[in-house]
Amino acid sequence: MTTLVNKSLYIRRAISSDKERLIELINAAYRVEDFFKYDDRVNEEEVEGYLNQGLFFVGEDDAAVKACIHLEINANRAYFGLLSVDPSSQGKGWGKRMMEYVETEALKHGCAYMDIQIVNVRPELPVYYGKYGYVAGATSAFPKRSKIPCHFVQMSKKLSV
Repeated sequence: MTTLVNKSLYIRRAISSDKERLIELINAAYRVEDFFKYDDRVNEEEVEGYLNQGLFFVGEDDAAVKACIHLEINANRAYFGLLSVDPSSQGKGWGKRMMEYVETEALKHGCAYMDIQIVNVRPELPVYYGKYGYVAGATSAFPKRSKIPCHFVQMSKKLSV
């Protein structure tokens, strides 16, 4: 099902044929993290796994896929990750729209909270997500080899109708 968000943005469930574009989009969006990590953000096997687990959505306009986000539902909590916006389209509201979309999806599934995970060495992220009601909480280890010490910070938001 495709949902018209506004006259230029459609959000739909990602399908297998989106895999190559998703890999390209996610890795391009996460190039900003090359200063602390060695590898691409995702590879083909990982994206295949995300397509088969949870809900993966793409945001597109009439020309191309511009954004994506992955959503997992776990009882009354949801988690989103891999929020990615094509670098040429950043700053135009795509990230906000994708977040709003998955928050609405989580509410439809009976979730009361949304969780995300950010890396501590990107100080702009708590500010960005904080604007939308996300609050920092627990920390956890960064699972991959990194160029500098880093860890994850969990952020959560109480969802409301």
